[in-house]
Amino acid sequence: MQSFLFYQLFYIGAWHPVLLVLLFLFGFYLAELSFKKALAKYPVESLQGYKRTINSIFFSTLFFAMSYVFNFNFIFFISSCIALPYMTTRKINYQITNGY
Repeated sequence: MQSFLFYQLFYIGAWHPVLLVLLFLFGFYLAELSFKKALAKYPVESLQGYKRTINSIFFSTLFFAMSYVFNFNFIFFISSCIALPYMTTRKINYQITNGY
C-alpha cells in the first residue's frame, strides 16, 4: 500500500489549485519547446507561427485533463508534453515527404 505522502506528491488530484495552474503552464511551455525543437529538425510549413501555439495549448490541455481526471501522476503529464508534440511533428513531416 502506498503512503499518503507518496500520493500527495505524485498524483495531481491531491494538489492545491495554484500548483495545478503552475503545472499546466509548465506543460504548455514544454509542449511549445518540444514543437520548436521538432520544427528545427523536421520543417513543416503548416505548423509555423500561431498554429504551433494552438497545438501546444491543445496538447497541454488534453494531457492535463487526462492526468487530472484519471488521476495519473505528474510525470506522465510532463513526459507527454515533451514527447508527443515532437512525435506528431515528425510523423507529419514523414507523411508530407513520402506523399501520404
